[in-house]
Amino acid sequence: MQFTLGQKVRFKDQAGEGTITAIINKSTVEVDLGDDFPVEYDIDELVYINKQEKIFMPQKEVEKNEAVNTPEINPVILGTQLMDLSLCVCPDTQDHYELYIANPEKWEVLFVCHLRIKNKYEYLTSGHIKSMGFVPLGRMSLDRLEFCKEFHFQFLHYTTGNGLPQSPLEKNFEWKMSRLAKSPAYLDLLKSETWLFSLRDKEKEVQAIPVDSEVETPVYQYSNNKPREMKLSKGVKVVDLHIEKLVDKTYNLDNADMLFIQITACEKAISDALINNHTSLVLIHGIGEGRLKAKIHEKLHAHPKVKEYRPGDMLKYGGGATEVFFK
Repeated sequence: MQFTLGQKVRFKDQAGEGTITAIINKSTVEVDLGDDFPVEYDIDELVYINKQEKIFMPQKEVEKNEAVNTPEINPVILGTQLMDLSLCVCPDTQDHYELYIANPEKWEVLFVCHLRIKNKYEYLTSGHIKSMGFVPLGRMSLDRLEFCKEFHFQFLHYTTGNGLPQSPLEKNFEWKMSRLAKSPAYLDLLKSETWLFSLRDKEKEVQAIPVDSEVETPVYQYSNNKPREMKLSKGVKVVDLHIEKLVDKTYNLDNADMLFIQITACEKAISDALINNHTSLVLIHGIGEGRLKAKIHEKLHAHPKVKEYRPGDMLKYGGGATEVFFK
C-alpha cells in the first residue's frame, strides 16, 4: 500500500494511531503519534485509516456488545467554519490532488494564480468566483506540489450593481508539503476531505463601500479636474533584510532561494519608500560574504529614482547597512 503525507494510520499489532509527516523511502515513513516527536516505521507495520473510520467512528475502542452513540457529524460548510476566501486541496489519488478556491464572502472575485517553482513563476489559471461558490485551480501531481514553493494570487473584489470598485489585492501564499501533515476536514461544498488554507490577509480585509445617497460623492470622481494632492516628505525608513526577519523558517531554503527573497524584499522596500515620500532608506543587509550587498548595490545603481547611496552609520550598523537617498 502506498502512503501519502497527512494520512492517518494505525498499527497492525499494537494500539495507537498517528499521522504520516514524511516519506523516508519506499518502505519507511515517519509517523507523529501526537507528541510532536515523529518516529520512523516500516509500512508493513501500519494500516491506513479510511474516511469512514477516521470521521465517523469514536476515538476509543468499544466492546461489540456495548451501546455506542455515534456522534453527530458537523461537516464544514460555507459560512460556518469556512469564513475566508480559501485555497482547498483535495486528495484525488495516491499521488494527485485537486485544487480549488472557495469563496464564502459576499463579494465576487476575479483572480489570477501563478506558481513559484524554485525561483521562477509559472502561470496556473485565472477566473471568476461568485459569492458562496468555488472554482477549480487544476489537478496537480505530488511531485509538482513538492517542487512548488508559493502560490501567488492577485484578487479584485466587487459587488455587482452595488458599491464602488475595490483596490486589487495580492496574496503570496508560501507552500510546503508539511502543510498537509495535519488532518483534513470534510467540506460539504466539495463532497470531499479537504485541507483548507485561508487566503485572506487579516491586516488588509476588504471593506464594503456601499452607495449612500446622503453622502456627497467627491466631484473629482466624475471630473478631470482632480484636486492636486499635497505630498509631504517623510524621514528615513529602516528595513532589515536578514532572512530570519523575512520568513518564519529557513531550513527548506537554499542560498539562491534566500537571496531571491531578500532582493524581492529590497525592491518592495524601495517602492514603498517612494510611494510614501521618504527622503531616504536604510537597508540592513549584514556583512557575510557580501553577495547580498553587491546585488543590492547593483539594483540601486540602476534605479532611476535613487540619487545616491553610501554605507550606513557605522556606530549603529557596523558596516552591515546601506543608506539610500532619493531624488
